[in-house]
Amino acid sequence: MRYALLLLFACAASAQTPACRFDDSLAAEVRNAATLVLGEPIAVNAQEASGTIRIEIVRDAACGKKTPDQWTVAGGVCLANPETRTVRCSANALSALTTLDRRAKRASPALLYVIAHELAHLEQKKAGAFTGSMAMIALASSEEAKWRALRRVCEEPPAGRELEEAADQAALKVLQRAADRKEYRDPLLSPRAAVYTITDRLRLAAHELAQFEGPSMPRPAALEETFEPTPESVARTARLLLCEIRNGKKGVLALPNVPGSHPDEPTRLFAIATVLRERARELPSKNDLPPELPDLQPVSDVVSSLGDITAVMHRQEKELYEQLWPHLCETWLNPQRWPDCSE
Repeated sequence: MRYALLLLFACAASAQTPACRFDDSLAAEVRNAATLVLGEPIAVNAQEASGTIRIEIVRDAACGKKTPDQWTVAGGVCLANPETRTVRCSANALSALTTLDRRAKRASPALLYVIAHELAHLEQKKAGAFTGSMAMIALASSEEAKWRALRRVCEEPPAGRELEEAADQAALKVLQRAADRKEYRDPLLSPRAAVYTITDRLRLAAHELAQFEGPSMPRPAALEETFEPTPESVARTARLLLCEIRNGKKGVLALPNVPGSHPDEPTRLFAIATVLRERARELPSKNDLPPELPDLQPVSDVVSSLGDITAVMHRQEKELYEQLWPHLCETWLNPQRWPDCSE
C-alpha cells in the first residue's frame, strides 16, 4: 500500500498541481522553516517554479469536491519526490501538527523537523514520507490470526531504513540550530529551560497529529506499566503483552513502535532530547526579563530539572522497545509458542 501511494504521488507530481488545491494558511511558516534548512528562500505553492525545489501544501480533497484525488497526501504528513524536486504536504496534517505552537504564537519545531526531513530526501534523490509504524491486532480473531499479525514484528525492516535514519540526522542538525533562535523559544523562560521544552513540544505535536489522523486505538496495558529496560522487565513485559493479546476477545490493540522502515517515536525523541539537553546545559539558567514581566524563574528551574528526568525516560523507553521485539521473536514468536497465561 505504501509503495502504491508513493507511485501515485510520483504520477501526480509529474502534472501541474491545480491552483485550487493549494492552501496558503501555513505557507509563511513552511517557507520560513525551509529557508532555515536550506539557507535561502524557496517556492511554496508556486506553479511556475518548475525545475527548482518547491513545497506544495494541498487540501485533502479534490477541487470543489469532498473526495481525495491524485494530489491528496495519504499515509503521512508530507511526501518527497526527488524526480520533480517537490515536497507535497497535507494542509490539514500540518495544521494539526502545529496547533499548540500556533496557539502560543511560536515557531513550530515539529514543522521544522518534518520539512528538514523531507528536504533531506530530495538531497538523497530517494522518495520518502514522514510516518511511523504500528501493528494492529484484532482480539476477536483466532489465535492463528493473532500469531500472523504478531509475526510482523519479526520481519526484516523494508529497504530504505538507512535513508530514513540519515534524513532524521539531517533534521536533527537543523533542530539544533533552531534551538538558538528566539522564535523557537518561550520568551518567558530562561534560555536553558526554553530549549528543554522543545522536546516536549515535539512530543505534544505528535500527539495532536495522532488525534487528527483518527481515534486512537487502545494500547496494550502491558506497555503502560514500565519502561525500565532490564532483562527481567523486558521478559515480564513480553509475557504480559502476549497474554493480553491471547486472552483478549474483542476490540483492537495497537502495538506502537514496531520495527519498520522508519525510526520509531522513542528513538526519535531520545535523539532529539539528547542533542537539546547538551545545548541547554550550555545556556544561562536565569531569566533576564524586563521588570514589568512576571518572574517565572521558579518555573524555569522546575522545567530544567524535569528536562533531565524526561531525557532519561526517553532513553529508557527507546531501550525497552529495542530489546522487547527481539525478545518476543526469539523467545516466543519464532519457536511458535505462547507463554503460560494461567497466572
